[in-house]
Amino acid sequence: MKKFFKNKKNIFFIVIFLFLLAVFGAKSFTALIHNSFTIANLTRKSAFLDKQYQDLTEEYQEILSGKTNYIEDNARTKYNMARPTEIEFRIKK
Repeated sequence: MKKFFKNKKNIFFIVIFLFLLAVFGAKSFTALIHNSFTIANLTRKSAFLDKQYQDLTEEYQEILSGKTNYIEDNARTKYNMARPTEIEFRIKK
């Protein structure tokens, strides 16, 4: 083993190898950390979008079913609309 380190050329190659390992290894490690954070963020967004899709699908099915006056109820509550013959009263809470 001592004979291996006596040769200056071998020491030079070891130093170069360690330098390259440090440079390229650090970049790949930071990329790994960045990718793990990105995956976690995308997983959260995916869960949120799945929930939103489920809610919208349920609302769409309710509109299509026609069992309730869904459109009229939304118009009255969200947009403060009334029929032409009705008088609308607004009570502040």
